[in-house]
Amino acid sequence: LTIINNQTGCMNGANVMVAENIDNPILSIASPGLISCTEPQLTLDATGSSTGPEFQYAWTTIDGN
Repeated sequence: LTIINNQTGCMNGANVMVAENIDNPILSIASPGLISCTEPQLTLDATGSSTGPEFQYAWTTIDGN
């Protein structure tokens, strides 16, 4: 990091080490039942997955809808 005073031209600097967060999120989905003509819907249960404001889950169909 270098700081420059534009009025005087004085400069000062410092080295900064930033540790990266490389922990992978956890995604855990319980095995759902089967979809059939009599049971056209099912519920996905992601209990045990990572949660918090930094995570966003979105479910889509094969064609992206």
